[in-house]
Amino acid sequence: MRILLVLSHKPYDGTDVIWNGLRLAGTLTAAGDEAFIFIMNDAVDIVRESVKHPDGYFDLKQMTKDLIADDIGVRACGTCLKRTGSRPGEMAYAGVIVSDLNDLANWVHNSDRILIF
Repeated sequence: MRILLVLSHKPYDGTDVIWNGLRLAGTLTAAGDEAFIFIMNDAVDIVRESVKHPDGYFDLKQMTKDLIADDIGVRACGTCLKRTGSRPGEMAYAGVIVSDLNDLANWVHNSDRILIF
C-alpha cells in the first residue's frame, strides 16, 4: 500500500505528534508498505540543518535523516521554508527535496491512504 504522511505540526512543542508520524513511517515501511513524507507549515523546522533539538526531546531531524537513508521519500514545502525564515542555501539538508503543492497533489492522487500529523 502507498501511504502519504503529511507532517504540518510544530515540532518540539511539548507534544509527540511529529515524533509519532516519523515512527509510523518507519513502521509502515518495515511492514512492507511504501511510505512518503511531505513536510509543511511549521514542521519544516525538522529539515533545517541549523535547527537543534531542545534537551529532553527526540532528535526529529536525525529520525528524518534515518528514514531518508531507508529510501523513504521526503519532500518539504519550499514556500513554507521561506515563510518560516529559511535563507537561501539553508533550505533543507541533503536528501530532502524542496518541493511545492503540485508535488503534494501528485502524491495525494497516487496514494492509497493519507495520514496527517
